[in-house]
Amino acid sequence: MNEKLHKLKEEFLKTWPIEKLKVMTLEQYTDTKRENSFCYWLEHITRDLGSISGGSSYKFGIYKMSEDSKTEPASNRTNDGIYAWHTKYGNTSFEAFNSIKKIIINIAELASENNLNPIENIDLGDAYKCKIAFLYSDYKVINIFKSEALRFIANSLYPNNITPTRYGDLNSFILSYKNEEDYFSFTKKLWEHYGNYNSKETQFKEWLEKNAEVGSSKASSYLRAIKILINEFKIAVYTEEDINVLHELYEDLKLNQKDPKGKYAYHKKSYGEKGFYSAAIKAYIQFLNQEPLTEIKETKEIYNRNFKQLQSKPINQILYGPPGTGKTHFLKDTLFEKYTLKEQAISKEKYFEEVVSNITWWQAITLALLEEGKSKVSDVLDNRWVATKANLSVSKNVRATIWGTLQMHTIEESTSVNYKQRQAPLIFDKTEDKSWVLLDAELKEQAPEIFKIKDEVDNFKVSPVKSIRHYDFVTFHQSFAYEDFIEGIKPVFSENEEESSNLGYTVEDGVFKRLCLRAKNDPDNRYAIFIDEINRGNVSAIFGELITLIETDKRQGEINEMSVRLPYSKEAFSVPSNLDIYGTMNTADRSVEALDTALRRRFEFKEMMPNYEIIKDFSVEGFSLAEILQTINQRIELLIDRDHTIGHSYFFNVNTLDDLVMAFNNKIIPLLQEYFYGDYGKIGLVLGKGFVERIKNDKINFADFGYENQEDFKVDSYSLKAVNTNNIHEALSQLLNKSVEEN
Repeated sequence: MNEKLHKLKEEFLKTWPIEKLKVMTLEQYTDTKRENSFCYWLEHITRDLGSISGGSSYKFGIYKMSEDSKTEPASNRTNDGIYAWHTKYGNTSFEAFNSIKKIIINIAELASENNLNPIENIDLGDAYKCKIAFLYSDYKVINIFKSEALRFIANSLYPNNITPTRYGDLNSFILSYKNEEDYFSFTKKLWEHYGNYNSKETQFKEWLEKNAEVGSSKASSYLRAIKILINEFKIAVYTEEDINVLHELYEDLKLNQKDPKGKYAYHKKSYGEKGFYSAAIKAYIQFLNQEPLTEIKETKEIYNRNFKQLQSKPINQILYGPPGTGKTHFLKDTLFEKYTLKEQAISKEKYFEEVVSNITWWQAITLALLEEGKSKVSDVLDNRWVATKANLSVSKNVRATIWGTLQMHTIEESTSVNYKQRQAPLIFDKTEDKSWVLLDAELKEQAPEIFKIKDEVDNFKVSPVKSIRHYDFVTFHQSFAYEDFIEGIKPVFSENEEESSNLGYTVEDGVFKRLCLRAKNDPDNRYAIFIDEINRGNVSAIFGELITLIETDKRQGEINEMSVRLPYSKEAFSVPSNLDIYGTMNTADRSVEALDTALRRRFEFKEMMPNYEIIKDFSVEGFSLAEILQTINQRIELLIDRDHTIGHSYFFNVNTLDDLVMAFNNKIIPLLQEYFYGDYGKIGLVLGKGFVERIKNDKINFADFGYENQEDFKVDSYSLKAVNTNNIHEALSQLLNKSVEEN
């Protein structure tokens, strides 16, 4: 059997050598009527070598649609009726295929050279790219195309060793135990071992869901706690056959899990502090013994503690109301200060961290080389700029990031770096001894701001006028997208026209993701995102998969903590508990009821209506501004609804007759024109005949044409009157149904 598998792999390489990949056409890559296409070989013909079956065909990047396909375009996918593809690879099927072909060739070449670590950062479906790597490698890749499975195998079979995290290193580590055994016999045992674990986990999950109370979150919490014990502490829970060992583990967890510096210390500390580890193991023992799931003392403590800690929960709040009621003003005047750290409380280290969080990787590496001089990558990694950047980053492969950044910004004349997709600034070079240097002349010409950044940090002094914002403020609009808020792929154009074909792409974090990363690295302080006009954006599309993660109980460290893998960067991502989300919405644009249901469920709403008390003492030449506003709003509410009333801020800073005229002409009347779609008769019902006049049209004579019932068109029309300081007294008196003498 194994001989057949070896021959099948040889047959694939004869059919699809790397040379053929370089001339492969789109029709050869994917075709529903061709059983010798590249995708068909990967998924079906070589299935016995390792399966990637199932899931969406989008895993191939681009695929040919079946004739009866009902695939619809989405924000990150599109089709031309023949092919469907991820838009991140290109705007047309031709562009997308060329991008994907380059990626596949890159993976194949890296695998054939046994240079596997860079593959994990390549933007293609995980299982698919791992299958390609296996087929083109000389049996240096395990034919199990799930990273989670490989980590489990490494941790459970070889627990006394430090498990590598990089893709290539992990494969090499496991294969080092193969010895003289046939490759396929060895990997079959690995898969069976993982299958036994996977089966036990599935059975335990089903038992939990069957026995737990309706609405309880125990199942997901217990499963997550055990996964941490397996992956982080290398405890073979699901493959442990001696129940006495599990009992000993349970007692040990009860004794040590809450020690923040103990043997079970982990960055998701709530699992230990709240007793989830021991609770999960006790439940698993009950499952093995098929006992009923009993209430566990630790979980009762969790709910009691959570109830007491409600005040420290994250805030998801939307301020809603008509225009001019002070929603945005409340954010800026009241809340901004709450999330601003005055500099007196900021150490030099904190300021340094703030600066590093706002610079790019190439800038951090440049600053490191500026300080260190000629350096190896390991020295760059130890420098304060890069080390701090690494701590603030979610990247698990910092060394690869440094290597890639250095090569990307290496001068064109370099004889030691062969990298096509260079990007400005070009300021690095590599020496013969594989050290990296920063070129002073190029730095001064292309990136002089580096010197300013370093100078500001080195000469930082406490100043009472400075402060650090722990918030960001954005305004949603119709064009605001997921890529602006979470992350997206941005093109990087060459400045040299001759190299314009060398178009590069980079994953760029959006405003919300950047703030989440800052908050995660600063758990002692609260952060906030303020979203003005939240209802003007497509909230479901902008938040994407994070719409669930922003729920207060799904935040990082909470009892129902959840994370997702982001589509572009492929990074695991969760929303921290110390990040609050505020939004404002103008009900004149859209009512609360019209909002996306998912959004309404995840936010609390605070209504802000016109407040006449705020302006009750404001008057201009005997006219009470509160009375004017209240009279206008009563009529608007009768003609439209209360969501379209006018806020008190329209009369702020109105101190003179000129101010009052400007408030009506420049603010109130234009708003009413928008509300009533130019129906000046209704505007007249609100403001009165001092602002709107009736025009008689019965004296107008039409041309000699003989149109039927033409006299019916001679109805009265309405027009705005010019209001100024000379007639504003009379106009306001008529608005209030009072005589001029009464004022």
